[in-house]
Amino acid sequence: MLRLTVVLATLLLSLPACAKVYQWRDADGQVHYSDQPPAGQSSRERTIRPNVVGSGAKPAAASAVQSKSASVVLYTNPQCGSTCTDAVKLLDARGVDYELRNPASSETQLLAFYQATGQTQLIPPVLQVGNDVFRIWDPQLWSAALTKAGYAPGKH
Repeated sequence: MLRLTVVLATLLLSLPACAKVYQWRDADGQVHYSDQPPAGQSSRERTIRPNVVGSGAKPAAASAVQSKSASVVLYTNPQCGSTCTDAVKLLDARGVDYELRNPASSETQLLAFYQATGQTQLIPPVLQVGNDVFRIWDPQLWSAALTKAGYAPGKH
């Protein structure tokens, strides 16, 4: 019985810790997330992965290509419009597992944005790939940064 318990625990721990959530905007432009798609509204399915905090891992020596585990964060806000939509399309086309953040949504999010960028004013979209921050929407630059991080070029 103990052996079966150990085998089951090992299998459960080896499963990826991801959750599917749905993202949509209401009539006022506010972004919402839920584990169920909203009734009567279009939504985007997102895969959310947990943040690993305090692992104590140090970055590997600098290399031409970072590991694909480089965290990717897209900072945006509801008023961003087509530019942020294009940024999301780029990340989705490349199969990037990213976190979408809105610094205007809370003081905690604003503080995290400030720590990542050194700025408190968000002019979206802003991309963070590992420790690199790109404050200007430039599809070619963003694509190069994603390639450097190990993400395959998207299908155009």
